[in-house]
Amino acid sequence: MARKRFTTEQTASFAKGFRYLTVTAVTPALPDFRLSRAESSQLTAQNSTLTRLGDGVVALTPGSDPMLLMDMPAAKNLRTCAAMTVVAVVEAAGDDTAQIFYLPGKEVSYRRENVATVSFLANSKKAIRFDVISSAGFNPKLRFDPVTKKQAATVRELEVFCRRRI
Repeated sequence: MARKRFTTEQTASFAKGFRYLTVTAVTPALPDFRLSRAESSQLTAQNSTLTRLGDGVVALTPGSDPMLLMDMPAAKNLRTCAAMTVVAVVEAAGDDTAQIFYLPGKEVSYRRENVATVSFLANSKKAIRFDVISSAGFNPKLRFDPVTKKQAATVRELEVFCRRRI
């Protein structure tokens, strides 16, 4: 685990004399899964065609509800994870919504109640973040819908982190 120290600077006159606490945030040094390092056999596209570009970037052709299914056998420790964060960089020509579907515990079918959703702007190269919680842990398989509209999407990166253990 890497430790990062965040502090605020006391430059405002009204802040002089205030005591403040330096917060140390603990984050994993490495993600449990990284799309750019995934084997092609770990990735499946539905309702779209998947193309691997340089540096592990994934392009999906326009389709009705395109899905990227990820099998993460090396991320077995997600089974004992209570809080998971997924960070992705998605590009699309129009504003859209991305969704991550997860499988709590030993579930094998994706359901609407096990989804996190984030909206993003067209041609944005900013990271979008999904935070999900499961007291039963997570099955090391994810479904990522980078767009909900019928348009092409490029997933520049996607990383999965366990933030808290059961």
